[in-house]
Amino acid sequence: MTAPGPELPLGNPPFQRPRDLLRLREEDPWDLLVVGGGITGAAVARLAAAQGHSVALVEREDFGSGTSGASSKMLHGGLRYLAHGQVRLVREALRERAKVVRSLPPPRVRVVPFLLPLSGSFLDRIAQRAGTWVYQRWGHAAGLGPREVLSPSEARRACPLLEPSGLRGAILYREAITDDALLTLQRVREAVAWGAVAVNHVEALSPTWSHGRISGAVLRDRLEGTQFPVKARQIVNATGAWGLRWLPGIRAAPLRPSKGIHLVFRRSRFPLDVAVVIPTRDRRWVFALPYGRFVILGTTDEDFTGDPDRVEPTRSEGEGLLRLANDSFPALRLSPMDVCDAYAGLRPLVQDDRSRPGDTSREDSVSVDPRGVVTVAGGKLTTHLAMARRALRGWERGSEAREDPPERTAFPWKGPWGDEYSAGDLLAQLADMAPSQRRESLRPWIRWAVEEAGALTLVDVVERRLRPMNRNEPSFPLLVDEVVRCLVEDFHWSEGSLRTQRDDYLERLRKGRAIWTQGAP
Repeated sequence: MTAPGPELPLGNPPFQRPRDLLRLREEDPWDLLVVGGGITGAAVARLAAAQGHSVALVEREDFGSGTSGASSKMLHGGLRYLAHGQVRLVREALRERAKVVRSLPPPRVRVVPFLLPLSGSFLDRIAQRAGTWVYQRWGHAAGLGPREVLSPSEARRACPLLEPSGLRGAILYREAITDDALLTLQRVREAVAWGAVAVNHVEALSPTWSHGRISGAVLRDRLEGTQFPVKARQIVNATGAWGLRWLPGIRAAPLRPSKGIHLVFRRSRFPLDVAVVIPTRDRRWVFALPYGRFVILGTTDEDFTGDPDRVEPTRSEGEGLLRLANDSFPALRLSPMDVCDAYAGLRPLVQDDRSRPGDTSREDSVSVDPRGVVTVAGGKLTTHLAMARRALRGWERGSEAREDPPERTAFPWKGPWGDEYSAGDLLAQLADMAPSQRRESLRPWIRWAVEEAGALTLVDVVERRLRPMNRNEPSFPLLVDEVVRCLVEDFHWSEGSLRTQRDDYLERLRKGRAIWTQGAP
């Protein structure tokens, strides 16, 4: 039987920056300093703290602000990876999916039917049916529902919009979806409940050394501009695609960052009730995924060699996704003007000998440098806890191994969820409300974002806690203004600073939108 996680005392907020920074400085030394507050770093901190280690987690920007907030939102085994022979990855991902689905209730995790159209030669269709049968058998423990083989007419009844050429039937199977950034915040919150300290907007500048071994790091508070050292027996580098810029010369697997973009549509414009798999000519899959009041279309898979801090959808990438959607759903006649949001992220894939990023393995890699650093890279959102377990085993080769902590959530984190996937569903409704109604609807979410979820800036509140999916729409700046008013009135944040943050944020969104919509009618 799983032991319950610890409860934080009333009046002891999980995130309190002055207290957390003081504690970060004073521990001498930490057992583990985790650098990188994405899903991997958060999971490592959560598992290590639950094992009884003293753990500090620092993130240069905000928790979930990088790759972990820009995924396809799926908790899945990776059906198409079977065709690449990645059997171990798929089986593990299906086991991990089952654990997450069991541990998080709706609406945090939801089960969605997926429709895989059958086309091509007879042998191709046999292979697709066999692959989905194996996938369903391996994933049976999650109890997501049966797999069904549909005739062409049944496939069109399941999805009336679907009109791909050469449709010879379909397979209906089920996957789970979640809000990736909120899942990351959940893991951070659990780490704190188990005793870790977790601080966002704190950057690791460089390691410190003692007798040829790393003994900690110099950190910088990016909000205050101050620098200070911390001591740690071991560092886990979980910075993903941001690599080893602050750890030159440390042993780690070479990375192949891959860029993926997604387009978002109002579900009223793209009326899907099931997710649809769209096979591409280069043997990848693009998904049209119903997600609350929206449909997410993605993803692409292209090598990326630029600045990981500057990742935006491009015009050619957006047009490519629109062509795929219009080929499968020609009645919609989608255009850039129908896109209510778009986002891009980087996958920290581990380099292998495959020529295309879409074929590169999604397996993770744990590299142990005997001088005191464990680097974990690659992997999938679904397998974040398994990656964390491997990272800790890499560290514990040189320390006393401890039992695995409970798999279930360590803290029953309550938020203003209602029936929404996130506040993104709520934000889609606010444009038609009077300003006073908007504010009252937003207030519980903003109170939760600041008091329970560690938000420190306007962008923290909006991007990772409210999770808008309509940032391209003319009404979005009005919603940001309402958030500013709530933060000023309820928390007395500086109005001048918030106005500057607001202007910078909206200008960045405008420039990002212009990159890929340039020339759109």
